[in-house]
Amino acid sequence: MVVGRDDTLHFEGQSSACVEKVEVQLRDDHPIPLAFKSPKPDALEVTVPLKDAGTGTVRVFVYQFGQAKPDRIAMVAYAAAASLDSLSLNSGDIVATLKGTRLDEVASAQVSGITLTPATLNRAENRDQLMMNAAGSTANLQPGKSYVALVELKDGRKLSTPVDVDPPRPEVALLSKGVQADTEAPPSAVQLGSPDDLPVEGHLVFFLQSKVPQNFSRDEKVEVAGEDTNFDTTLTLTDGGLMLENAHTAMASLQPLTRFGSSAFGPVHVRAISADGAAGDWLPLGTLVRLPGFNQLRCPRAISKPCMLSGSNLFLAASFAAAPDFGNSTNVAPEFTGTQIVVPHPVNGTLYLKLRDDPATVQTLTLPVTLISQSASQLPAMKPPSANPEPAPSESPAAPPAAPPAESGTAPGSTAQPPAPNPN
Repeated sequence: MVVGRDDTLHFEGQSSACVEKVEVQLRDDHPIPLAFKSPKPDALEVTVPLKDAGTGTVRVFVYQFGQAKPDRIAMVAYAAAASLDSLSLNSGDIVATLKGTRLDEVASAQVSGITLTPATLNRAENRDQLMMNAAGSTANLQPGKSYVALVELKDGRKLSTPVDVDPPRPEVALLSKGVQADTEAPPSAVQLGSPDDLPVEGHLVFFLQSKVPQNFSRDEKVEVAGEDTNFDTTLTLTDGGLMLENAHTAMASLQPLTRFGSSAFGPVHVRAISADGAAGDWLPLGTLVRLPGFNQLRCPRAISKPCMLSGSNLFLAASFAAAPDFGNSTNVAPEFTGTQIVVPHPVNGTLYLKLRDDPATVQTLTLPVTLISQSASQLPAMKPPSANPEPAPSESPAAPPAAPPAESGTAPGSTAQPPAPNPN
């Protein structure tokens, strides 16, 4: 019996003319009378109202004239059974995909002695997709061979569905990675504090080793994408993004700024894609970070006084400090629009900063210091910068007006006296 609709029960007996009444008890509710009819002398039809009923035990009582106790018939009302389309996986995978409807009812599945249990349920185009984890290795499942999965529902019912086994997905290992500097560009003033930080403006190079299959195919691709796939690109042998070092090792190279643009940042990962479109697992590659353009650091001679740092896209920095522990640091507002910012006085020209794209890592900024020759007190006090900072102080404040020339015989700054009278 299936809930959500009215079900009709068909009974057979010696004589339906002896039936006095029929009742049904749904779960633990009180019995209620049911309408019934007898299409022929040995048959009885009873309609059970299950449209608004829940799942569970259903008891039907058939009373006959002259008998105190009824005949009892116990049945089970189930939810609408799941409908299974297929179970698919790649040979060697630990995750399989079950497609159909009402897959929330699935308790487990068995394929060639391998147990699979439900993991994640998704809905796509009015169909369910249930990811199922394999408790054992699926490497012995042969692609193209016919298999059948026995699927058990949570209420105990069992269904079967065909299994599609595809070839193993490609698997690669990340051997190394690095960022090559542009030999024609001036060296960066920022030394990155983590090998996982990858500057967007750099030339990214990394090596991959093929595990499955053992050798790289010439039509295999490598996909590089952001963690939420808001940016991605594909590297191939034909476009120069990949170059085979040998049969099972390939070098991948790309310029993130050219491929992704200046708005790409955050975690980035890589995976291999076979010629037939099967994609391997993602491997973490690092974190794309954008660097401000630093121009000049101007400081007074007094190390206790702050400095003025100028540059472009300064909002890409989250904070500055004179020590790596970031005590007494200066924070940069996310909406900062200026080209100059007051920063702590560096020690030996070294400042420390945290980038907005990776605020957990301490970076190092080294710039030559331009000394401010006069009145360091003209620099504003250390405080979080505003979106519209004060203009930078001039290199040399204007000199005071020159004193007028003194008269002959008179010291500068003294008051002239009339000559003494002649006594003669």
